[in-house]
This record gives sequence, C-alpha cells and structure tokens, in this order.
Amino acid sequence: MDTHKHGESQRVIGIDFGLRRIGLAIGDTESGLATPMGMIESQTDMQAAEIISQMVAREKVEIIVCGVPFNDDGTAGPQARRTMAFIDFLQRHTGRSVVVINEFLTTHDAESLLAGHFTAAQKKRRIDAVAAARILQSYLDQNRPSAESQDDF
Repeated sequence: MDTHKHGESQRVIGIDFGLRRIGLAIGDTESGLATPMGMIESQTDMQAAEIISQMVAREKVEIIVCGVPFNDDGTAGPQARRTMAFIDFLQRHTGRSVVVINEFLTTHDAESLLAGHFTAAQKKRRIDAVAAARILQSYLDQNRPSAESQDDF
C-alpha cells in the first residue's frame, strides 16, 4: 500500500502496540529512516489514542503505521485481534487511516539488537520504541520511491 506522495516528504509515525507499553518511532519518506521516539506506559485505549493524536499534530505526521503480530501463517491470534481493535479506535479518534504492517517477531529482533548493550531495566525502557522503529523502517523500505521515479542528479 503506497500512501507516499511522490516528490513530497511526509512525516510518518510507527507504533508497536502492547498491553503494557506502546512503542513509538518517527521517520519521514524523504530520508527513509525510522528513529525510536519513546514509549507510552499502560493506558486505556482512549488515553493512548489521545497521546498519539497529540504527537501526530505536534510532529506534523501524515501517515500512521502500526504493527500487528499476525501468526507466522498469517492468521490473527488474540494479540493481533486486540491490536486491530486499538487501530480501529485510533482511526476513529484521529480521523486518519492507519497502515497495518505484519510485525511478526519485531520485538524479538529488537531484543536481539539490544542484547549485550544495556541492562535489563534499560532494555525494558527501549525495546518497544526499537520494535516500533523496525515496524516503521519496514514500511519506509516497502514504500521507497523506485530509482526510475527519482530525479537524476
């Protein structure tokens, strides 16, 4: 799903939804780079949606991307269904559509990236934002303009 307006940079927020924490990352379609932004501690869907809505406004975000932990066979288990319910709520709250990315194993990948570099407490504070950055990076990589559509230098 390419929501990128060719020739225009757009700010994008990535979300790693969890029941205890929600990881956030920020990026843009011009640089194609995702950066961990932080996390939201356990909140109601309404509180989390309001915090994300404020970030969307403050950061001038045009695209919201959220990872959904589908099973390896593509089916939706309990956590995927819970995440989709949050996405539905977030879309209604922000008035924006949310791009869904399969986040199968992104938290595991983020844990591997942080292994050996941080204490357990430090990893806990970073893991969700790093997972959100991996989700967002996946979206940015999939929607990178092709070489043919870029201007020659």
